[in-house]
Amino acid sequence: MKIQNKYILKSSLNNADSYQNHPENHLGRLFIVFSGFERKEFAELLRSLGTKEILIQDKSGLLLLRPSGERSVNHFSFLAAFTSQEEFRIINAGKPLGTLPLSRPVEEGSHLIFAGRRWRVLSCRPEDRVIEVETAKGGKLPLFDGMGGKVHDRIRKEMRCILSELSPVSFLDKVAARQLEEARCAYAQLGLDHNLILNNGSDTVLFTWLGDWINDTLALMLIHHGLRASNEGLLVRIHGTKYDEVMNVLSKMRSTLPDSPELLAHSVQNKLREKWDYLLTEPLLRKTYASRELDLTGARQFILEISRLSHI
Repeated sequence: MKIQNKYILKSSLNNADSYQNHPENHLGRLFIVFSGFERKEFAELLRSLGTKEILIQDKSGLLLLRPSGERSVNHFSFLAAFTSQEEFRIINAGKPLGTLPLSRPVEEGSHLIFAGRRWRVLSCRPEDRVIEVETAKGGKLPLFDGMGGKVHDRIRKEMRCILSELSPVSFLDKVAARQLEEARCAYAQLGLDHNLILNNGSDTVLFTWLGDWINDTLALMLIHHGLRASNEGLLVRIHGTKYDEVMNVLSKMRSTLPDSPELLAHSVQNKLREKWDYLLTEPLLRKTYASRELDLTGARQFILEISRLSHI
């Protein structure tokens, strides 16, 4: 179940505000409302709010808002249901290149496209919204998707169904119909109805036909095993790695799957996504990121399926 820390934080601050006038509404009962959120984690959250000077506890144990907490609670944006995606400043050799919104996991050594060029990530400081990069040499440009919303499993599966069919799509114009025909020819020539792993130059690609939650998880799992991988939408690309090596790693992954998606989230540097994430401790931040952005169960099922089809 997804852990929505933004609601827990908002409820905590709201209740701390009302507690001052209604002490019978005990703040400690809040954790009961949120399944998947344990008492010790709630205590950890309250301690973090104290460290960040949002809450303070008096001698009687009463939790009160500090001035900065009062400003947050009383500000008109406190009750906003949605947050705008913040942009990261891209820095190269001390020179600012511009800003870029990021929705995919970023790690040291990963690549991104900015200003029509390919860059390698040197470091990421999410608290400052800064990413330091250097020019990436050689290789194929990674796909830049505009960092829009994530794509669900059902969309990718429907795309595969359309590509595997021969019947025309009546509402397409001539250009779109021709592009669909080209895509169907490529699908048939590559044997993508049964091939899920293909060589692509110096890289190997996994055609998962699954959503971005599973693809992001698979990419992080491959990175966890020492490979350089990225989610490129329809596929997961393993950079500079041949087919046989990828198959060996997949075989190992089948028997050494991580127990928790939080282990995968540990290396992700841009975990701050929601308005109140900056108030969380690192363990709570990993947990909320993993529950919101990753799908370990789906990734496990894909690895088992590809192992069965490839007889590894």
